[in-house]
Amino acid sequence: MKPVYRLPALLVVAIWLVTTSAWATTNVSTSVLVLTPANLTSSGSAQNLSVTCMVNGSPQPPGGSITAHLYNSSGTSIASGGGSVSNGSCMFTLVVPANTSGTGFYVTASYSGFGNGSYIWSASSGRSGTFSIGKTTPVITWQTPAAITYGTALSATQLNATANTPGAFVYTPTSGAILAAGVQTLSVTFTPTDTTDYNSATKTVSLTVNQAPTTFALNQTSFTYNGNAQGPSIVPTPSGATFTTSGTLSATAPGTYTATATATGNYTGSNTLLTWTITPGSQDPGLKVLDPTP
Repeated sequence: MKPVYRLPALLVVAIWLVTTSAWATTNVSTSVLVLTPANLTSSGSAQNLSVTCMVNGSPQPPGGSITAHLYNSSGTSIASGGGSVSNGSCMFTLVVPANTSGTGFYVTASYSGFGNGSYIWSASSGRSGTFSIGKTTPVITWQTPAAITYGTALSATQLNATANTPGAFVYTPTSGAILAAGVQTLSVTFTPTDTTDYNSATKTVSLTVNQAPTTFALNQTSFTYNGNAQGPSIVPTPSGATFTTSGTLSATAPGTYTATATATGNYTGSNTLLTWTITPGSQDPGLKVLDPTP
């Protein structure tokens, strides 16, 4: 019969403790959350704030979940949410209420413990550095106005900008202004009613001002010889139009004369055959006066 060897009882207990402890070790890793909120500008509707995070532990946790809150500068929670952790990193979104802006916002988050048989990550929380939700700049819609003719006053037909939030418009030039002929610049400054969440905004458009059509006529077309220089005046329509002249607008001797008028500046148009006459009279040097004395 072969001999039977028996281990001492204390040695058997020692081996069992070593073996089971290899499977039941529960090392605790205290993790730190690093939060990085994205930049935002205020919006007239609710919007998502994206936050990336890293669970810094050693080793990093392969899973788990994040619960997060967004606070304003007064410490009031205005949004909450969360997400899942994968290999120590995560991304989640918080729904920011409409028309939220200012400074001193921050995000806090807590990480729920996760165990994988060898490690248990303890729950921990972190707080992001403060950040701002900037004001948004309103969108001004202003189509290029149709061309106008010189002499037409600016009105709501041209000064008709709109914005995507309530507010007041100030135009330059103002309504009622008469602009010179040519391509002119119109500008508007918009001040929102909600100055907490919106910036002021400006916009410009171009307006073509066409020259005003002009016609010309003579105030008188027939004169009688009187021995003195005489002639007509040119009358433009519209009155006040500027123009140059050529030809004859003053004469002494009887005859037929012509003149030309051409519009200038803010006006356009010309007349090339403005005709007028001086007819012979009793003092016409071409007539011989007979002496009635016998």
